[in-house]
Amino acid sequence: MNAGHHDGLWRLALLALLKPCLFLAIASGALYGLPALSEGPRVHPVDIAVGWGQSCILGDNGHVWCWGNKLLNGQAEDTATPTRVQGVADIRKIAAGRLGTCAIDASRKVICWGMQIYRKEFSAEPYLIEGLPPAQQVAIGFQHFCALTTGREVYCWGANAAGEIGDGTVEDRLQPVKVEGVSDVIALDAGVNNTCAIEAGGTIKCWGTDDPGNPEQGFAISSFTPKVVQGPGQLLTIRNARNYVCGIRVDGILFCWGSPYALPVTDGKLYTVPEAPRAFAVILSGEKRVIDVGLGAFSGCAVFENGQMHCWDYNDEPKPAPDFEGVERISMDSQTRGCALLRGGLVRCWDIDISDNEEISIPD
Repeated sequence: MNAGHHDGLWRLALLALLKPCLFLAIASGALYGLPALSEGPRVHPVDIAVGWGQSCILGDNGHVWCWGNKLLNGQAEDTATPTRVQGVADIRKIAAGRLGTCAIDASRKVICWGMQIYRKEFSAEPYLIEGLPPAQQVAIGFQHFCALTTGREVYCWGANAAGEIGDGTVEDRLQPVKVEGVSDVIALDAGVNNTCAIEAGGTIKCWGTDDPGNPEQGFAISSFTPKVVQGPGQLLTIRNARNYVCGIRVDGILFCWGSPYALPVTDGKLYTVPEAPRAFAVILSGEKRVIDVGLGAFSGCAVFENGQMHCWDYNDEPKPAPDFEGVERISMDSQTRGCALLRGGLVRCWDIDISDNEEISIPD
């Protein structure tokens, strides 16, 4: 047996010994500059929230990462990339709005950063909202905040010039107050100067308005206390924007009402609702069920059960969004910005033009 043959056998034996290690190295990404498995599991995004100057991601480890305006992102300075918010942990849900960001932790407490209503000043340091029963959802409008409790009651606080608190007055509330006239609530959302809730029996109730100076414009509801909206049946989800509202019915059909200038064109015509809330516009009622919806000032996007996302803008017909497949949920800021959470923990965000989007990653 010659030396060359011996070298060949040694190479085969060495390859046999190293093959499992080589496979592990490739699987861990070590050969491609990716984090190795020994560095710990990758954090996967499980929720997203987009406000007027900040965006946030909730990881499956209970931590929150935000970027954007320093007054809203929980940081001491503006950040262009996701940065972990210190002082919050074991978080289950997040919400973002014009004046701040809020989170619900495992003990059902509500923690916020941004505008500190009690002191009427901005704070990058997270603070606890006192006087709230255990919460399951938070909604943030233009200058007001609302929480849905585990007892299915609604509490609101903040600015109240348009009656968005729902307590029958126009006085600002520095502390959370219980909203009378709604009960057994299953879903809640806050618009610019309005709030809507869905009760378990299917009743939709809204309060506030769009513009305190023009109460009959846009939102088409002007009430300082919860007012019944004649709806299309049981809704599961509701989303408020600046001047219109959309809800997903149990059969996956999306219904919207409010300003005709914000609703999309379908079937070659615009579904205007000048007499809202006594009538609804029916949109996106095709073969696929809608599972989530996000609303901008004059735009919106609907997510279908097959992971596709269709968006509309300024009375345009809804069209498939490029680069968005396997979408699970969406968040928009009532203006021009939005983020979508895709299967596998991928997050894509955009500003104004959804075709000009970028992938957002949580730093290791």
